[in-house]
Amino acid sequence: MFLFLISLFSLYTPSQTPLASDSVLAYVKIYQGDTIPMGFLPQVNIWSAVKWKSDAERLEYLRLKRNLVIVYPYAIKAARILLEMNEELSHIEGNLARKRYIKSKERVLKENFEDRLKGMSTYQGRLLMLLIDRQTGQTCYELVKEFRGGFLAWTYHTMMNVYDEDLNMKRTYDATQYPLIDHVLWEIETGKLKVSEIK
Repeated sequence: MFLFLISLFSLYTPSQTPLASDSVLAYVKIYQGDTIPMGFLPQVNIWSAVKWKSDAERLEYLRLKRNLVIVYPYAIKAARILLEMNEELSHIEGNLARKRYIKSKERVLKENFEDRLKGMSTYQGRLLMLLIDRQTGQTCYELVKEFRGGFLAWTYHTMMNVYDEDLNMKRTYDATQYPLIDHVLWEIETGKLKVSEIK
């Protein structure tokens, strides 16, 4: 019994003592022989106060904000669907089986979203294409080319450019190029601006 108790005390080391109630566990960095406490701060976004040059510019921003609230959930849903499809396609072998899967998914998407997307304005369509690129890392042109083929992607792209040259399926999202869009998206993603979720 005595040996058992001694073996228990030998396993107990001072480093295993619990912290006192007034102690704080902290990260440290040793720099030139000094021990310096270290901490990690959350990311902080700093936006300069927006000064509108005119009422028209302020109204354009409000229009942008209103439309981004509408299209943002669709971009999130598109990214989620693309992730699911790529996961599913990674387990499907053979071109015919892959094409059947893509066709079946396309039918479901048309049933659920075609009417809603047709009801969008051209302006909302432009924003949605930018956000899809932002969320997926692929332009709409690349997505159509990947799932439906190069000829159809080229046809859609050409038709859109004839209708409106701003409807560019190859346009990529660049936060530095679209600072107001980026600001509104930051408001949405930090919960300052509410959007509804797409089922």
